[in-house]
Amino acid sequence: MISDHASHPVQPASEESVSTHLGPRAERGVVTVDDLAELYRSAMTRLLDQHCPVVQVRHKVKQTAPWYDADCCAARRRSRNTY
Repeated sequence: MISDHASHPVQPASEESVSTHLGPRAERGVVTVDDLAELYRSAMTRLLDQHCPVVQVRHKVKQTAPWYDADCCAARRRSRNTY
């Protein structure tokens, strides 16, 4: 089932929540573009960490067979490019 995101609109941040995150600068009415960029960065980081956390993936390098040389590699490449 495909969810319909249009039925769940995103609520904009209230002035109160923005001032809470920006601290005393927002209370004084001095909010810079850098402050807003930092607020955006921290909110996005928090959301990404919550919904798709970073995971460590291990990748083993597999040794090729001794008979698989440059000629075999070239032949395989040519056969893939013929389609």
